[in-house]
Amino acid sequence: MQTACSVAPSSAQSDTDQVISSMRRLLDAYAANNPDAVIDVIDRERFTLFGSDVSEIVRSETELRSMMRDDFALWRTAAFGEMRDQSVWVDDSVATQMFHVGLSVGGRAEVLIRVTAVWHKRAGTWKLVQSSNTVPTVGSSARELLQRGPR
Repeated sequence: MQTACSVAPSSAQSDTDQVISSMRRLLDAYAANNPDAVIDVIDRERFTLFGSDVSEIVRSETELRSMMRDDFALWRTAAFGEMRDQSVWVDDSVATQMFHVGLSVGGRAEVLIRVTAVWHKRAGTWKLVQSSNTVPTVGSSARELLQRGPR
């Protein structure tokens, strides 16, 4: 796990652990199709979540519930794996987090998801204010494409 902090190490580590734990709770709640538990981790007053499709921009509890309803109508089941390649940066009441996590839906093979999240500490609790996820490519970095040569 990579961690960069600009606050005292003991405080920063505690905040880092809280951010990671909060994200795990969110992922587990999403996989359990529990929108109330997902909303509990989010800053209800202001949040923006970008899904994997360009049309998935969520800014309200109603939109979140609708997206989850659609996801589970399509998938029926979901499971998130271990969060890997963690990078968490904490500064006072703001934290950023990036990681990879496997996602399996509807019993299909796991797909790697790259997540970026921004957290805000309110009344001593970390709340998610922004999140974006993508499905990264494999074998399509600039270096790999250049090594293949022109087509």
